[in-house]
Amino acid sequence: CTATNVTIGNATSLDNCNSSISPTNNSSEPYSRGITNITWIADDGNGNFNTCLQTVTVIYPEINIIGNGNPIMDGDISPSINDETDFGPQLPNSITDRTFSIQNLGTENLYLIGTPIVSISGDSEFSIQSQPSANNIAVDGANLSFEVRYTPTVSGFHTAVITLSSNDC
Repeated sequence: CTATNVTIGNATSLDNCNSSISPTNNSSEPYSRGITNITWIADDGNGNFNTCLQTVTVIYPEINIIGNGNPIMDGDISPSINDETDFGPQLPNSITDRTFSIQNLGTENLYLIGTPIVSISGDSEFSIQSQPSANNIAVDGANLSFEVRYTPTVSGFHTAVITLSSNDC
């Protein structure tokens, strides 16, 4: 996430000897998410100068998916026992449910986009058993969860891809 077209305003400077001082700054867009410090400098051309600090804060949502207490990185396609994305070997017609959490670690509300909120593609042995109870998480809000069910009909290796869309950048 970055921010552009940010209005940082203008600085003014007064000097008894030189009334044509135009303060300059080290501002450079785009601004990255989080805090960026801008330094303003007023220089009278005679070796006298003063500086002033201005802060630009870019707020943003930050989605975090958790499985078994461990974060699952964006775009992760490697099943893992640690985050319970690897369901392991199962007997045919058995049922295994796994619950995953959605967190907002950002500084702006997180909105989950799509109908359904969580979708799945791939082998039909996988399904979404329950959807998140809401489509947004406030800053410092409670986690949402969804549940994936694995019901193999035959032995073997099965794969699926879970998709969640949000306003996270």
